[in-house]
Amino acid sequence: MKKFLPLAFLVFSMASAQSWTVEGPFRDEMLGCQRVGTGQVQCSMKSTYIGSGSTYYGATYFARDTAAYAPDRKRYIASRTTIDGRDVTNANVNVSKAKPVTVVYTIDYPAQFDKITMLFMDSGILKEVPIRGQAAAVPAPQPAAPKPAAPAAPAAQAAQAVPAAQQPATINLNAFDIKLTGCTLNAAGGYTCTKAEINPKR
Repeated sequence: MKKFLPLAFLVFSMASAQSWTVEGPFRDEMLGCQRVGTGQVQCSMKSTYIGSGSTYYGATYFARDTAAYAPDRKRYIASRTTIDGRDVTNANVNVSKAKPVTVVYTIDYPAQFDKITMLFMDSGILKEVPIRGQAAAVPAPQPAAPKPAAPAAPAAQAAQAVPAAQQPATINLNAFDIKLTGCTLNAAGGYTCTKAEINPKR
């Protein structure tokens, strides 16, 4: 982004500093990475223009310049960049000093990994970046043993019994795969998604 030189890359561990300066006029702050679907991760940062003018014209946050290295040593390039829901994957944008932008990079990243070994993002290199929302593998629930039938209740008591359909059911979320798509970072720091699919695990 913004015509940086390779030698300007700064390396940070997620355990220490998470903000850096890009070529002087910009200050970036890592906000974190979130899994938003099977095999997809979104990494976000806040980018603030700190130059002498009131506006920086033509800043770039190209998706192709952002890459994540997985524990299997393979590299995964970002496929999409958005700012406030606007697609700027290959676009120039104007950034006002009075209004920092939240940049979201979408990366196709294997679902089995819960961290990014090394993340190259806008002249910063971040190591051991955790991925929020990574579900831990759990064994499938075993069916409960059948219970012996209870003796029939008197007619007066049976009339007072709550029908089974009115009793709340217990849902085991670990028995379902949840896929969220079209997710973007919202003002509250969470994610807003346009579509959700919930399917039983097979």
